[in-house]
Amino acid sequence: MLSPMSIERTKLNWSGWGWAAHRVDPPVDEAVWSWLAGELGMPALLATPARPFEDIKLPPSALAAADLRMLAAAVGAENVRITDYERIFHALGRGGADLLRLRAGEIPLPPDAVIYPRNAREVMLLIKLCETLGIAVVPFGGGTNLTGGVNVARGKHNAAVTVDMALMDRMVEIDPEAGLITAEAGITGPELEKALADKGLMLGHVPYSFEFSTLGGWIAEDSVSSSAGRDGRVGDWLVGVKMATPEGWLKNAHLAIGSRGMLGIIVEATVRVRPLPETRRESAWFFPNFSAAAAAARASLRLDAHPSALHLSDAEATRIVETLRTLTAKPPARSHLMNVFSPPPVVKAGACQVLACFEGEKSHSDAAQHGFAAAAGALGGYERPVALAGGFRRIPLAAPYLRDVQLDRGVGVAVVMADVRWRQLETMHRNVCAALDATIRQTVPREGARGCVFAHIVHAAPEGAVLCFTAIYPRNLGQDIAQAEEIEAAARAAIIAETGSDTPLPVSIRRALDPNGVLNPGLTTDC
Repeated sequence: MLSPMSIERTKLNWSGWGWAAHRVDPPVDEAVWSWLAGELGMPALLATPARPFEDIKLPPSALAAADLRMLAAAVGAENVRITDYERIFHALGRGGADLLRLRAGEIPLPPDAVIYPRNAREVMLLIKLCETLGIAVVPFGGGTNLTGGVNVARGKHNAAVTVDMALMDRMVEIDPEAGLITAEAGITGPELEKALADKGLMLGHVPYSFEFSTLGGWIAEDSVSSSAGRDGRVGDWLVGVKMATPEGWLKNAHLAIGSRGMLGIIVEATVRVRPLPETRRESAWFFPNFSAAAAAARASLRLDAHPSALHLSDAEATRIVETLRTLTAKPPARSHLMNVFSPPPVVKAGACQVLACFEGEKSHSDAAQHGFAAAAGALGGYERPVALAGGFRRIPLAAPYLRDVQLDRGVGVAVVMADVRWRQLETMHRNVCAALDATIRQTVPREGARGCVFAHIVHAAPEGAVLCFTAIYPRNLGQDIAQAEEIEAAARAAIIAETGSDTPLPVSIRRALDPNGVLNPGLTTDC
């Protein structure tokens, strides 16, 4: 009998995002597609459906029968799965090039088995067994990774297995007096927040992948949330971890953050939580330009009472959303591409939108609103009445599904994130957008075609921010996987030119904890 899991993998979209049964409802109006074709310099955007699942042929598992028997003995035969669906679903993450590979049925290397451990003891047993057998191990949380963190690689080994943590989704302990909880690493964002809300508590970490990503994945990837100030980064709320490594148990929370499955598999974490807010209010503000919007966000975060969350759209993102809203008077036709950001009906050229959230005790929330209003007013900002209806929750839920809709019409979507200090913000924004634009123009399918490149600040803190760059572009069909890789590589190169490096994990630590290189061998570290 199969063990129950909160999110059954066969109910998810094997070649895209989220639930397989999900449909954008109502569908995007053809007027939107015609407008987008013009924006991209294309005569039309034609249907480009994913390859049928049944047409995809996989090589047989490289695991010997004896290896499969030993793995089954460790976790139960029902929790070692080698079906084509399990192997395809777990082969790649959900980055731009990954999705194109899945949709084309071009799977570079599927896992030779997918294993679902039920407890920490089984995780450690699996790592030790795989090390003995010479099998690579790829940890898997929600599978929402955009940067290759769950992509299967064998390294120097003859086989590779994916270890899916979906069965380890229990709440271990809730201590309201201490403001601490301990949970297993496979618990998803919605499950975690529901369990906490039942006790009057919340964590409040809401990345774009919130619906399906897991606590362990947040830690391993050092994910970011729109929460402002001290609460939006993993290091702000992580207190302790329990991580299985080939050399034994590791409980160093600092090493776990951003380890990306290269040091071990996180099985449990203790995090700091807070009471549910007494009040919550969201508002939309508009600024004459990107510089003013960023300056207002930065100034407000230096106040004792500041917004609990901020989301800043640059001028191009604001323009695109505004255009989509005015394409038709019918709300359904405009709602599902960019409506999650809800701008007002009239926005001046070059203007940038900031969504601000204020929550907590009423006195604190009121003080934060007044402080932000003062900072915004001094920089030319103004508030417009907008029906946000929980925009900070709708954005993470809606945005990833919209990418799949565009992929169905020959459009590619690249998403790249970058940490940046405030003093580097405008230079980073300008240079990465320029790199994306130039590379798209070099790789488009016809002369005169182009992309739409924009950015959002998805997390802001007193010392800096996280920029999320998005590029929407016409795919060069038949070469679109290489095209996506080239576009994303150009963005990363521009980011590294500003920050110096995006691989902070020292190789010496990796060698000490995983001397035989069985953990996520496809990822690299600094020398």
